[in-house]
Amino acid sequence: MLSRRSFGMMSTLPLIALGLASESAASSALAPPAAAPARPLALPLDGAPAKVLELTSGDGSPTPLAQAGLKASPSAAPSPAGSAPAASGTGVGTARFPLATADLSSGIDPERDATILTEPLAVDGFVVAGFTWGDGGLPDGASAYLRVREGGEWSTWHLLEVEGPGGRDSGPARSTGTEPFVTGGADAVQAALIIDDARSIPAGLRLHLVPDAPSGSEETIEASELESVTAPATPVDRAATARQAAAGTVEAPTPAGAGAGAAGAGGSLAGLAGAIAVDGLPFGVIPRSAWGASSSSDWDVEYASAKHVVVHHTAGTNNYTAAQSKGIIQGIYHYHSVTLDWGDIGYNFLVDKYGTVYEGRLGTLDSAPGTMSVGGHAYGANTGTMGVSMMGDYSAVAPTRAQLDRVGGLAGWFLARGGVTDVSGWADFTIRSSQKYEAGQVVSLPRILAHRDVGYTSCPGDVGYSRLDQIRSIAATQMSAPALRPGWVRAGGAWYYYSDDLKLVTGWLEVDSTWYYLSPGSGRMATGWLWDGNAWYYLDPSSGAMATGWKKAGGRWYYLHSTGAMLTGWQRIGPDWYYLDPSSGAMATGWRLVNGGWYYLVEGWGGMATGWHRIGSDWYYLGPGDGRMVTGTQSIDGRNYRFAPSGAWIA
Repeated sequence: MLSRRSFGMMSTLPLIALGLASESAASSALAPPAAAPARPLALPLDGAPAKVLELTSGDGSPTPLAQAGLKASPSAAPSPAGSAPAASGTGVGTARFPLATADLSSGIDPERDATILTEPLAVDGFVVAGFTWGDGGLPDGASAYLRVREGGEWSTWHLLEVEGPGGRDSGPARSTGTEPFVTGGADAVQAALIIDDARSIPAGLRLHLVPDAPSGSEETIEASELESVTAPATPVDRAATARQAAAGTVEAPTPAGAGAGAAGAGGSLAGLAGAIAVDGLPFGVIPRSAWGASSSSDWDVEYASAKHVVVHHTAGTNNYTAAQSKGIIQGIYHYHSVTLDWGDIGYNFLVDKYGTVYEGRLGTLDSAPGTMSVGGHAYGANTGTMGVSMMGDYSAVAPTRAQLDRVGGLAGWFLARGGVTDVSGWADFTIRSSQKYEAGQVVSLPRILAHRDVGYTSCPGDVGYSRLDQIRSIAATQMSAPALRPGWVRAGGAWYYYSDDLKLVTGWLEVDSTWYYLSPGSGRMATGWLWDGNAWYYLDPSSGAMATGWKKAGGRWYYLHSTGAMLTGWQRIGPDWYYLDPSSGAMATGWRLVNGGWYYLVEGWGGMATGWHRIGSDWYYLGPGDGRMVTGTQSIDGRNYRFAPSGAWIA
């Protein structure tokens, strides 16, 4: 017998536009480049426009907004020649391709060393930020920094790398903006730019702040409409990077409620509505249509033979929740499509830290085996690759287990479809545009490589880069997965269930009178404790079967209703009453104060005691009807007895 049921699963949390009021255009005296036009992004009709802060005019003159922070910091002054950060020696800066990068060991202080520095500014809520500049480009050795306020706390200063030029391989070898900076919902920001020569400040420098439900348009904010706020001094995010990246053992936060084997159940359910099964993948994918992308693109979809996978990460604070992931995807989509004028999101897939997989570039899921929709994720190496981005900054912390599992699964699935049999192998690749390599150059690259392998960038971060072998191992396991068949299928160390028409089953499933839970979005069979949005359930660690009745776990006893839901509080089970801790559900034993009264739950079996009981060296009397301990003078069976305030009988 096979059936499914609904226990009020947590639905997708609404993406809330954070009240962005209409703003007037910037002063025409500054003559900034025209704001990016609105595009038909098919995002929420009531979405808010992205906000733009003008930092320099069309001739490169700093705006008052860009100098306000310098006035607030008397020690701040343009860095003398030679004192500003030079490009690091790790392949993230060249004379012909200037990048926003710095030597993190040089003691940089953005507030002290800035050429351009805003005040800390209260702004409407945003989830993605980034700098752009005019046609003159960013001067060599320039460093762009950003810090944000999330939940009342200011982040460290983050150095933003320059985004690859053009979006597509055929575009000009000129970058016009930084990578998107992802936040967990920020409401204040401070920006800094450090340049060797103050005379080479870029023209048309802007800071873009994208909300979690962008409308596809952008509005410039007048300086007079902004309010400065106080902010404590914070360091550059470099000490932890150097220490943790060397260790390589720090992992990004695990999703709330996703215990061992839960594969992202619980807190990660938000945002998973709309996931679809993809033939050959043991987990679902959120298609473009489910997160609000347009069904068309400013660029014609182009398919090309592809036999390599490029792994990326995004910049940011790593503080986003599962409920915010979809809004962040929309923000990156807006930033790539509108702000940078690429016409679409650059990546083919994006994977959040909760293991949820999102389709990115238009045409990605429609690509035939051995091909991929050409993205805009690695200049010169977009054609012939699939780009997968891990949402988060993995310079100092490791991607989550669920994230690595999905990236490896995607890589193995994609390469196997194209006939590749060795995911750890290398193969020749033709570079399409000149950057790290010359256009037309044939280089040997790993089948699964990092963005830094083909571009001047640190992406996917030092710790992310150190996990490539783990991703390759997961990909190899995915490639060796058995052919699909109806029923239970084991792949990658987990169990999945396919219906008779070979559709991946998710949610609650009954098989032969036993209930199982298959995680939404991935289909992976959950084990251990599971929170479904309404109640806790216990799924056998070895079989995944839903438990009912008494269950001992972690040395404590719990009682699970016939529906599987864990019970709490007073419960009559058989002839006896039990008290199950309201916060944990664990069966109580010994003395327990409940609603102002004392009760004794017999050691060893937890049943509520009634009548006369000797506990320790004293006798107590517990009400025959309610089990409540008595005190004072009591008439029992026609005789009077006295009891101390502690309940002990006074003989």
